[in-house]
Amino acid sequence: MRSSLLLSLFLLSCGETQVQLEARCSPVLTRILEIQEHREIVRKDFHIKLEDYNTGHMSFPVWQREKSVWLSQENRLAAEVDALYEYSYETKCLQ
Repeated sequence: MRSSLLLSLFLLSCGETQVQLEARCSPVLTRILEIQEHREIVRKDFHIKLEDYNTGHMSFPVWQREKSVWLSQENRLAAEVDALYEYSYETKCLQ
């Protein structure tokens, strides 16, 4: 699935072969997918903590700390993946 997604994201540039394009773009596109997968794992983990808080299994101070940690991590990952998307569009790895 990952390789088919990567192949579907590639854009052929003038004078660049598919092999050259894949060699140039695969690392950044792979990193984007890794970050997005990590974000999904973190989101699911946060959802479990939210359920714990909502059902009274977590105190408010612990909830505040967990929420702060999650938000900081999410913001960092989102900024990193955003920069990679920008780079990918600028370099014609994505269109």
